Amino acid sequence: MFPQLHNLRIVINDSRDNSQARKQATAMVARQAAGLHSLTLVNVIHYSRVWKVLHAVAIHPSRLRVLTLRNVTFFLDHWNPDHRELFSRLEALRLDNSLLWFRQDFAEGVPDAHFFAPIEEEGSVEDSLVKRGQYWKPLPDIKIQHLSMNNPYVTKEQYLFLLDCRELRSLQWVKEQAGERGNIKPALAKWLREGQWPFLERLEIVMTQFSDQELAEILEAMPRPLKTLRMDKTAFAEASTRALLESGEGHHRKSLESLSLVGCADLQGSMVQQFLCEMPRLRKLHARVLTDQDMAKDPRPWVCQNMRYLQVGFVYQLLSENSAEQPVEVASEGQLPRSALFDRLAGLSNLHTLGFMNSQPVEERTGAQRKHTTRPDFHKLLIQNGLDVLKSLTGLQFLLFGETDQDLTSEEAQWMVDHWPRLRVVAVSRASNNKETKIQLRAFFQSHGINST
Repeated sequence: MFPQLHNLRIVINDSRDNSQARKQATAMVARQAAGLHSLTLVNVIHYSRVWKVLHAVAIHPSRLRVLTLRNVTFFLDHWNPDHRELFSRLEALRLDNSLLWFRQDFAEGVPDAHFFAPIEEEGSVEDSLVKRGQYWKPLPDIKIQHLSMNNPYVTKEQYLFLLDCRELRSLQWVKEQAGERGNIKPALAKWLREGQWPFLERLEIVMTQFSDQELAEILEAMPRPLKTLRMDKTAFAEASTRALLESGEGHHRKSLESLSLVGCADLQGSMVQQFLCEMPRLRKLHARVLTDQDMAKDPRPWVCQNMRYLQVGFVYQLLSENSAEQPVEVASEGQLPRSALFDRLAGLSNLHTLGFMNSQPVEERTGAQRKHTTRPDFHKLLIQNGLDVLKSLTGLQFLLFGETDQDLTSEEAQWMVDHWPRLRVVAVSRASNNKETKIQLRAFFQSHGINST
């Protein structure tokens, strides 16, 4: 007998005959249905096999609220009461590399599965959805509040299903492969303006094809003040920054708690400085670069005193590719001392995670033209640079260095152990260029119960 489970993950290799495994999985789900809160299905390609497992949940009294489909093909039959019952219970649905299709009854009355072409293979999203809409029976009972779609492409059924999720609080949409056809960009802002998701307050979009202006239009169309925003690997830049800080009389600026802009090549340090100076509720920030020159030009204090997670490419100055010592641009107020960043960080006494990230060359651009390529001179957590200022960060647990070589010595390691009592993880792999020193640092941290990756 299995104990009562609340979370269950089932992996089936559909590349070979696993009928016995599927029967066992279905039987297990049926036994556990009453107490099951979360169910994950992985690698179940054939739609009928998916439903055999889900049907065991649908026909039993169940508390299932979270469903994750990973590498799964699923047909949603609107005319099947069990399908409607299952999806009316869900609060969260995650589709990872999974396709949601629509099972229709043909005019002849013969039930069958009809595969429609992916959205990219036909015209605009709105035109194709109008045509598809005549076959789509809305799901008025859907209560899904959290929807995640991480797919290389999306079916029209998934767009229609998305429009049915009227109670969405959070939407995560990762779609890094761009297609020229089926352009979702204008439709998404239009749907937001029309009030399709009136409760939406957490938005994560990872789509490389959006322009800066299109992202700005999405932010301006948001129905509620944002709490979470993730726009990784997008063209987020000046227009998006302006919309985030100024739209709706600055309601996003006043409400935002989490902001992730990883891999946004056009994001400038001056914009990151604005976020730190103008978002009082910000608790998490993950961004590309912030230089001391940005702080010198905008000397306002950071207002995000509840910051818990800060991961940024902290750069002292940008150096020209042609000269190791030539700053690209020195602020008119004069170059700040290396301790200036530490002075700012010291005020974030609630910090849980601190990351010194991103050592890739920085491309400065003017319009569409490349101005010059620079390399960053990163800040280093050294005693001589003013590390002692950070003794106020007594709650720090995770210290990450990404690709920034820190040149730490035993003196800095001992200081961290003495002043950061809750430290649990230090990224020693980039703590020093010296192999022997790195081995010594790892052994030292591990002897104090600190994981040194």
